[in-house]
Amino acid sequence: MTEEQPQVRIRVSVGRTSKGLPSYDCTVELISSWEADTRLESLATIVLNESDRVESLLRAKYGREWET
Repeated sequence: MTEEQPQVRIRVSVGRTSKGLPSYDCTVELISSWEADTRLESLATIVLNESDRVESLLRAKYGREWET
């Protein structure tokens, strides 16, 4: 019997608010069983690091507009 490997689906949507300011939304979906152990902590760290990376890219692209 093979163990089912956990999978992660990440969606990032970049857009603008109703006031025209840049914004983004990120959804992380866990597919299959994840146990409450260090893997979840590792995943949380990865998600936070990716969020920081995306925000940094958007800040570089939009400059002061992103800061508003």
